[in-house]
Amino acid sequence: MRVGHPRRAAALALTGAILGPLTEAACVAGGLWTYADTGGLPYVPPWNFPAWASFPPAIWLIGGAVLGPGWMGGSSSRALALALAGVGAEIAIFVSLGMKPLAALAGGSVLAAAVFLAFRERSTLAMMGAGALLGPLVESLPISAGAWSYSAPADLFGMPAYMILAYAIFGALLGHASGAVGLPVGGGLKGTIHPDQET
Repeated sequence: MRVGHPRRAAALALTGAILGPLTEAACVAGGLWTYADTGGLPYVPPWNFPAWASFPPAIWLIGGAVLGPGWMGGSSSRALALALAGVGAEIAIFVSLGMKPLAALAGGSVLAAAVFLAFRERSTLAMMGAGALLGPLVESLPISAGAWSYSAPADLFGMPAYMILAYAIFGALLGHASGAVGLPVGGGLKGTIHPDQET
């Protein structure tokens, strides 16, 4: 079970290690949540980078398991631009509305619909589902251990309920961004291994 060419896997991981911490840093700066200890770094701790590096490959493996071989529609500079613009919009929505849960849910729902309409692919829904699943599962234990805390009231697994939607949106955007970077590296979808195939 793997995502294909080793260079593609590295590109996926690198995209996550860059985009994830940068997004978190913007959210921390905006007061959405606070880390108990950043290890001397501004905004996010050192372990944040490898943690996010693992996120795109996980999304890709889940997408391949759900939709089968060739599940990702392809890569393009347009997809990368749309994904980065979407990340910017997501930061703006949840940072500005984070203390108003209902408004954050409403704004996030509009953005989720816009992301799906922008890409118009089944893979977008699969990656949204993967993000909504992985995010809360990964967060629940560190939050309970006191690694970080949210400014808004915690409704579910130690986080505001709208974070499930936020993770769904970010899962799709990070998946498309990492695909735009990683697919050309390993020769397109031909190098992608489906989880049911032998490696």
